[in-house]
This record gives sequence, structure tokens and C-alpha cells, in this order.
Amino acid sequence: MFNDMMWTLTIGILLAVFGFAGFLSGTLFTYMRKKRCSLEKVGKVVELKMEIVHINDVDESQTGEYVRYSPVYEVMINNIPYKYDDIGLFDEDEKPDIGSKCTFYINPDDFYDYYAQGELRNTSFCIIGLLFMAVGIVMGICAYSQI
Repeated sequence: MFNDMMWTLTIGILLAVFGFAGFLSGTLFTYMRKKRCSLEKVGKVVELKMEIVHINDVDESQTGEYVRYSPVYEVMINNIPYKYDDIGLFDEDEKPDIGSKCTFYINPDDFYDYYAQGELRNTSFCIIGLLFMAVGIVMGICAYSQI
């Protein structure tokens, strides 16, 4: 039957496989999006939406609220203004100024299929996947060396 080292090796292998799958899917989604979104346009911030976030810890060591900002960008495509507002949330000291600019890459067939320069939508899959792979490989090596 399995001893503790075999279980550790099995879990390590599974973590590495799932990590590789996450890394591969993040890379593939990013590649497909970059290939699809070939129209490069510059957008500017026309509005900042304010959102109040409430903090209530279970043990109530931290309570209160803070403000986050969501910029609304306007991009002109064929002399028609399009607004994009799901770029991210920013703290007070990180929020972009009204009028600041950002490069957008837009699908010419669907103007609401886009990504912004520096956006981390699929990058997180890659990073988390690499972390899982690293942990899985280290667990596997440690377990294999003791079998």
C-alpha cells in the first residue's frame, strides 16, 4: 500500500500537472486574445466611479470602510466613442487621473472584446500555475529522494 512518501509524491505530481495546466491555459488564452485583438487604439479616462468597500473581519479586529476607484475609458473607433469600465479597481493613491491615457487592443470584429496594456487577466493563471508546478516538483523531489 501507499506510505507517506508515496502520498507526498502523488500529491506533488498532481500539483505539478494541475499547475502546468493552469500555466498552459493562461498562456493559450493570452495568445488567442492577442491574436484576435489586433486593432490598437488609445483611450482616455473620462470618469472615475467610486466604490465604498466595507471591511468586517470575523474576529472584528479590522472594521471600517475604504474607497476604491474604477476608471471609465473612452476609445474612439470609426469616430464613434466606446466606453470601457472593467479595467480594474484602484486605491486612492493608484487611481489614474481624468484625461490619462491607456493603450487598448481591440477585436476589429467585436469592439467589446479587448484588453488594455498591462492588464493582468490571464497572467494570474500563469503565475498561479507556475507556483503550483514549483511546489509540486519540490514535493516530488523530496518524496522521491526518500523512497
